[in-house]
Amino acid sequence: MLVYYSVLVFILLAAICSSLAKKGIYKDLFFQIAAFLLFLVMAIRDESVGTDLPKYLDIVNTIGYSNFSDFLSDSLSFPGYEFGWIIINYIVVIFGSERMLLVTSSAFYIYSFYRLFSHYSTLPFLSLAIFILSCYYFSGMNLLRQYTAIAILLFSLQYVIDRSFGKFIIIVLLATTVHQTAICFSLIYFVYPIKISKKYLLMTVIGSVAIYIFFGNFLFSRALALLNLSKFEKYIINGENGGLTFFFFILTFVLAGSLLTVQERNNPKIKLFYHMMILALVIQSFSLTVAEFARVTQYFFLSFSVYLPCVISTKKQPVTRLFFICCSAILMIIYFILISQNDMNGVIPYKFMQI
Repeated sequence: MLVYYSVLVFILLAAICSSLAKKGIYKDLFFQIAAFLLFLVMAIRDESVGTDLPKYLDIVNTIGYSNFSDFLSDSLSFPGYEFGWIIINYIVVIFGSERMLLVTSSAFYIYSFYRLFSHYSTLPFLSLAIFILSCYYFSGMNLLRQYTAIAILLFSLQYVIDRSFGKFIIIVLLATTVHQTAICFSLIYFVYPIKISKKYLLMTVIGSVAIYIFFGNFLFSRALALLNLSKFEKYIINGENGGLTFFFFILTFVLAGSLLTVQERNNPKIKLFYHMMILALVIQSFSLTVAEFARVTQYFFLSFSVYLPCVISTKKQPVTRLFFICCSAILMIIYFILISQNDMNGVIPYKFMQI
């Protein structure tokens, strides 16, 4: 954990230096250095850092021992992996080894979030810290395929605001070739035009709680039985776990947004990320019964790292903003410590690559 805590301390110092810098170019430079450090730690990690990482490296090694005709034939198949991900691996093999996969995936992943925070966040350094504390950084080290798809989807956000469906759906379909669950992200395009009123918030919050209460194991099992789909009961889980804690975590910050004025809630930028938070809440309520929905939640909860700084920035008084930043930091650190104890991503302890 020392490496990760050191990175957080560096981000704090970089944020202080950036705030003291007089020229904008130096402010950007400190942020770029902080983002580069995240990339470096991610790229030079040992191949044992990440529970699912070995199976991704096995694909690279398998492709490395085949020619292109074998790659296209039925004799070389990778069940459970989308064609886009296999193509990425084949390109990686052409230019390098399994280490190249780690370097390129890390570079693209960090750049995508760096670009997101630079373009949309009002407090980029806070966004970078939330990126780590919300464990998106950890998941990016482990679940390479899904989080590469997430990184691709980040390039579609402006097209949601601009209402450019053609460009938006092309990026979504591209991400879907890497991880098929990415198609669920298309929901945000159709939800975005809805005005975020207190009535709308109340309906979605009540609806989410109702889904958790009434879409329970018993009712869901009965529905599957009636539809002759009992084989899918294996996906049913008990909601009394970390997923419920996460549900209330999202709920807390969705409700906090109700304190914003109507104009603030419907600012194009805040509106986009607020809608994503609401979708994360609704989908997370389903995941308390069906675990597979938890993957879909991650496509929308990424908005939290931009949503929270934007909400804090609406406060006019510097002292008030600082108070909310400190409170948010404390809550996120507690959340980070609790999540890190489980180490579901297998990234603790951190190990540098062997030379």
